[in-house]
Amino acid sequence: MNRLLVVLFCAMPSMAFAYIDPGTGAYVVQALFALIVAGLAYVRHPIKALKALLDRLRRKDRD
Repeated sequence: MNRLLVVLFCAMPSMAFAYIDPGTGAYVVQALFALIVAGLAYVRHPIKALKALLDRLRRKDRD
């Protein structure tokens, strides 16, 4: 088992050259924007529903 690990370690390159094209950067920005907008929509909807519920309960107390 140890010999196999040594062979695999020696077979791997010491440096990796990676290329990220401009389209990837645009995709990352788009994904972050979508995450932020979805998060805001998720947080605002329950808050609106809670406010509407509280308003209805307050109106019932007045009547």
